[in-house]
Amino acid sequence: MEEKGFRTFSLEAGWSAGLRLNDHVLHGTGEPQQILAEELEPTPWYVQEYVDLVTWMRAHNKRDPDDPVQFMGNDVDFLNLGGAVFDPVSSYVAQHHPDRLDELTELYEPINPIENGFEYIQRPLKERTAERRRRPTCPGDHRRPGRPGRTGTRVGDPAGSRHRSDRHPHPDRIPQDPG
Repeated sequence: MEEKGFRTFSLEAGWSAGLRLNDHVLHGTGEPQQILAEELEPTPWYVQEYVDLVTWMRAHNKRDPDDPVQFMGNDVDFLNLGGAVFDPVSSYVAQHHPDRLDELTELYEPINPIENGFEYIQRPLKERTAERRRRPTCPGDHRRPGRPGRTGTRVGDPAGSRHRSDRHPHPDRIPQDPG
């Protein structure tokens, strides 16, 4: 950050973890050790070096508030996105467009976060796949009901070309239809 001019440090951690850590880095909210313990304890990133990094980032921002650095979690489907992600949008819509709040709530339903990503990925694939299929699809979601993967035309594909699991670069990682 000091040598190359980067202003954001991004970690493969939950988006909400990044929001909490960034709130500390920018405003001093919370203790980095506690936030890291609550958000990253079961991950390989729960190490002293990240405590030191977040502490350094906060000290930098206190020294130079006109040139802040930030912390970002870049995994939007990991652990719990939590209210930190959804609540501000819902609050804004409730205040400024209350007639659209029911629609927003309905659209958010299928993307409600998984409560604990680590517990979730340890469950059998068949169980996880069945749970995802029970969730309704969003309007504009081009997945066929009850089937994993998208069937819409991919950006850059020739007209009529379809994205299918048999064209996936890692077909062994795609949940298969248990039925």
